[in-house]
Amino acid sequence: MTPLPLPEILTATGGTLWGVLPAETRFPRLERDSRRVKVGDLFLAVRGEQYDGHHFVADAAAKGA
Repeated sequence: MTPLPLPEILTATGGTLWGVLPAETRFPRLERDSRRVKVGDLFLAVRGEQYDGHHFVADAAAKGA
């Protein structure tokens, strides 16, 4: 996978950056399962029928996402 630049992600999603990351930040992988997160990943918190990924943001961050 080609690393995804932060500015492109923010533009594509209409997202807002909370916190401090350099504009040149690139994410090597996208992951929506906090159990599989690796350092440097972009964790996507997805709300599903059984689980709400937003409940796992702290876990993903603790693993380096």
